[in-house]
Amino acid sequence: IIQLSEQINISKIQLPDQFAGKRVADVDLRRRFGLNIIAIENDGRVLDNIQPDYVFQPEDMLFLAGSRDGLFKISQRAAHHA
Repeated sequence: IIQLSEQINISKIQLPDQFAGKRVADVDLRRRFGLNIIAIENDGRVLDNIQPDYVFQPEDMLFLAGSRDGLFKISQRAAHHA
């Protein structure tokens, strides 16, 4: 985690398994965790213009920005479903 301010942290996490095959709009990380997707890395490529209809792939790495609490919650979810 990189802390930019008290409210904004950036982290890179493996996509939680239960999000694979779902669209960005359906998972809605902003509403559920208060997180914004900065970029998605997959197979050496980095996508930085994430569209709501992007379908998450199992091997996606997410670059997320948001509160430390939100990042902790999604990391816990990824750990419990690995």
